[in-house]
Amino acid sequence: MEHEKLHQLLIDQKNELSQRIEQIERDFKNRRADSRLHYGERDHSNDDVLMGLKNEAKMKLELTQDAIQRFIDDEFGYCIACGHPINDARLTALPHAPFCLACARQEGGNSTTVFSASNFLIKNDI
Repeated sequence: MEHEKLHQLLIDQKNELSQRIEQIERDFKNRRADSRLHYGERDHSNDDVLMGLKNEAKMKLELTQDAIQRFIDDEFGYCIACGHPINDARLTALPHAPFCLACARQEGGNSTTVFSASNFLIKNDI
């Protein structure tokens, strides 16, 4: 996929993730308001699920914003570790991918590597 299409995909994804986070925050706010109506009895069963969804969306949003910034800086498609081009197939599968496959594999060689310093979740088999 050409980079302009990936850039638009990233912008669309950023907008969708921002809306998702806003909706989750509204859901939390509404749940708190509803619980006050029931004299403090509150069902917390969905709170963990909502918080997990919000955290996942925030992480994806950060990755997406970083990729958009790399596009603006004319660095999109290049590994942030070694500077080599990232394979087009990898970018098509993970448009926010900051690392080439070789650098992603160097970190651990597992099918999934977590780069804790940057909070990147990288799929090594792409």
